[in-house]
Amino acid sequence: MKEQIIQEIQSEIIRFTIDFFRDKGFIHLLPVMLSPITDPLGPDPNSSVIKTAEIEYLGQGLQLMQSMILHKQIALSNGFDKIFLLSPNIRLEHPKRNKSGKHLFEFTQLDFEIKNAKILISLN
Repeated sequence: MKEQIIQEIQSEIIRFTIDFFRDKGFIHLLPVMLSPITDPLGPDPNSSVIKTAEIEYLGQGLQLMQSMILHKQIALSNGFDKIFLLSPNIRLEHPKRNKSGKHLFEFTQLDFEIKNAKILISLN
């Protein structure tokens, strides 16, 4: 019963989030799961991430997505003005982080971008 309640709450949060951004004129992009490129800036040297998950498929090295930064920039340069995604993330962090109680091996990130945004706008 507890698991069902958690899933119902999660489902409502996701529905509300999608409705909120769509009502504001954002396009919902689906995340990229595997790519030859991921975060061009990472991992941060001060990060506790110890490895980027990689696979080889048909002779090409692919990384498990850690950041949609580059893919969002490509979408904005291809004519989208406002985008958002709910993107699953996996972080292979140092095992010491597990003991902190603050480590999330797997999580979902809400991310949005507005092309040429110059001022802080209210999404109310």
